[in-house]
Amino acid sequence: AIETDARKSIHGIASASGTTADHLPFEWEKIWRLPLPAKILHFLWRMAKNSLPLRQKLIQRGVKADPWCPVCLRTDEDGGHTFFKCKPVKHIWRAAQMEDIRENLSICCSPKDVLIRIFELDQRKSARASILMWLWWHERNKANKGEAIRSTTEILESLEKHDRESDEFFKRKCTKKNNDQG
Repeated sequence: AIETDARKSIHGIASASGTTADHLPFEWEKIWRLPLPAKILHFLWRMAKNSLPLRQKLIQRGVKADPWCPVCLRTDEDGGHTFFKCKPVKHIWRAAQMEDIRENLSICCSPKDVLIRIFELDQRKSARASILMWLWWHERNKANKGEAIRSTTEILESLEKHDRESDEFFKRKCTKKNNDQG
């Protein structure tokens, strides 16, 4: 019953846990400070605004849609399932050696709570978790259109590529900041 109630909530990320950080003020600027490309930051902003078109959210808004996850076809699609509980994405988190992060994020009750927990991670881990969710969102969208998703190996290779780009971006940003101060 708790899971069903959470799915019916406005949050879009369901959890059996009662934990939520929605009562805390959300620090929007933390999204924009992450050393990530604008396309990933925009994804995180949309996630925090609860505006990703997940099937359960569409149904709540009166759109006639199939409620099942387009990837696994096993359960209703909400944010908790899509990013943390769907079997293929769980496998990717494990293969990326980020299972502890996935478990921590999977108990969140809202997208903002997920981001608050991501902000608490060190910079490298927060970037990798953000990149993984963004990559998975694109895979989910492929499945939603009836297209094949990439293999775990291909997704991990993309994660590593984007992670290196994030590191380079951060180093350039630090160098520029140091040059501006000096």
